[in-house]
Amino acid sequence: MKNYRFTHFQGAENLTGERMGETILISRLTCNSCAVQCRRETASLEKYGFRVEGPDYAQISSLGSNCLVNDLESVAYMNYLCYELGIDPIEAGNLMAMYAEATEKGLLNANQRGLEWGDAGRMIELINLIANRREEGELLADGADMLQNEIGDKDLSTAVKGITIQNTDPRAEPAWGLLNATENSGSSLHIWVYPDMIYSFGAIDGITLSVPGNRDDLDAIAEAVKTKQDFVAALDSLQVCAFSSMAFEPDDYVDALNAATGWDWDAQVLRSIGERVFEIERAFNNRLGIGGEQDRLPAKFTSREIEDGINKGRICRLEPMLARYYELRGWHDGIVVDSARLQARISQGRAA
Repeated sequence: MKNYRFTHFQGAENLTGERMGETILISRLTCNSCAVQCRRETASLEKYGFRVEGPDYAQISSLGSNCLVNDLESVAYMNYLCYELGIDPIEAGNLMAMYAEATEKGLLNANQRGLEWGDAGRMIELINLIANRREEGELLADGADMLQNEIGDKDLSTAVKGITIQNTDPRAEPAWGLLNATENSGSSLHIWVYPDMIYSFGAIDGITLSVPGNRDDLDAIAEAVKTKQDFVAALDSLQVCAFSSMAFEPDDYVDALNAATGWDWDAQVLRSIGERVFEIERAFNNRLGIGGEQDRLPAKFTSREIEDGINKGRICRLEPMLARYYELRGWHDGIVVDSARLQARISQGRAA
């Protein structure tokens, strides 16, 4: 909420799945034979005039609560507009939350109108300006790092490796902080790939948490993050939607793979392949100059305590988790140092 300053939004009841079902939802979509069926189709024929897939949890979070917009129909329309214009709606919402905070702080120049919290009409205007790189859209179109540099306030950004954090505050969810800091593609994580790492999801039927009951057990959290990252990398290599892991166990994927190939693998082999894939990705990033210096979170998550709510006083203690994570992966400050070991693992994969 409010560019990740707060973690509780009074208007949240207007953005729920229940409210969507009562108002703009017209159908559920699904990929062929999917057991999860995560997709939704929404429409508004009177106020805005659109029909679109979504919005999902992440778009509702970024365009909605993070910008203090509590009108689900407006959020759905902005999601539609972003799709039509070729813009990532999640990134767009988080960028506008940064812009609204800059406006609130009085950091804009005289030529910039800015954005007031909760002003959906102005957000719609800005989305069009971003798509056409006109006026203030030019300022927002190049992403979070550029926007922060132009405005000159290091506390605005919520980006890791140039991509804004989505959905969840790392101060309340430590595994989310480590995941976003260490992902090879920046903080472009979708929460549904890692639901078992998010404590808030523990109350949902069918989700068994893979993180320890004590959210201050940072070593165990680091171990759980590595294990899940490796598993997701394996699923990506199978060309399987990782959301399906909400319905299937590792053995289910191995059984399907063995049936298709005639192999005799087990879940541990699949995980070891995922580990190798993740490490090769990191080695590629290392060649591009990406290492431990980039495996960091914005200071607002590591040094500013949550101001209210049930998680009041919490920060994301990233450094001890990161140290254990590097130890588990055998990296030195985010760098794959044992090139001989990596080459052997690549050769092993080719042989397999």
